[in-house]
Amino acid sequence: MKKQLTSIIFFFLFFVQAIAQQKVTFGFAARHNRESIVKQLRIQIDTVILLPLNELTYTKYEAAYWAMELMLYHPKGYEKIIPKHVLQLPSTDSGFQRAFLEMLYTLYSKQFISPVKSVLAKLANDKVKAIALEYSRETNICFLQVKAGGLLSCVQG
Repeated sequence: MKKQLTSIIFFFLFFVQAIAQQKVTFGFAARHNRESIVKQLRIQIDTVILLPLNELTYTKYEAAYWAMELMLYHPKGYEKIIPKHVLQLPSTDSGFQRAFLEMLYTLYSKQFISPVKSVLAKLANDKVKAIALEYSRETNICFLQVKAGGLLSCVQG
């Protein structure tokens, strides 16, 4: 009985080791595929931000904002359009408002505080208002960064 159990355990460990040594590759993670996807996303974002902001384009804008935020992508010339979009925020739904403010917070920190403050009271719900309040805080954001030797330092964001 002991020999059989030992044999089973040995076989199991040998089998697991053999599987673990197989090289696993993911085609979508190859460099040329990643670069191609990034290029396609940038083209889509650049196309979407030229569309007029209305009920038919809200979902496209939300997707573009999400991609911009993840890629840390600043479309050329979009800074000029942002103040107009901020003024239109009260007439949009809460999902759009959240996506827009999250993108603004990530990519354009502290650049559009006054316009955001001007529409704060007209935003859709408390969650969106909280995001807008956080964005419009005039205190510096401090990101803790661990340095060599375990020391923490503050990096202004």
